[in-house]
Amino acid sequence: MIPSNSRYYLTRRPNGYYYVLIIYRDQVKKRHCKYFSTHSRLKSDANKFLCNLEANQQKQSEENNLFYKLSDIRNQILRYIKINRSEGSHCKYEITFRYLIEILKDKHISLINFADIEHFKSELLRKGLKDISEQPKQSLTIH
Repeated sequence: MIPSNSRYYLTRRPNGYYYVLIIYRDQVKKRHCKYFSTHSRLKSDANKFLCNLEANQQKQSEENNLFYKLSDIRNQILRYIKINRSEGSHCKYEITFRYLIEILKDKHISLINFADIEHFKSELLRKGLKDISEQPKQSLTIH
């Protein structure tokens, strides 16, 4: 999937075929280039291909940009853990999600970055890991 902040260029190779060059940057600002063949030697057909490609990319980005929050996936993950892991693991996941949502304020998953994880870890260390594991279980409903 190509991000929405990409730039599109139409280029012609020595073999006479037109290609679309897409330049974009990923989440860590690394630059990437991708070439797509238009399968055409006519500039008008290549421009039509480029317009369709941009429209399809826009449609895909809208469909795939489902912004899940931590609370949205919490119940699904806890249900999976309850079925496939031990009760102790389930308890640890419950505690982790509770503190993750408390510290990161129920952020969108796509917006969580390295700094947020480091902040979460430092907050847990500040609170004291022993104190956290000894706190009483909070009943969580899993649908």
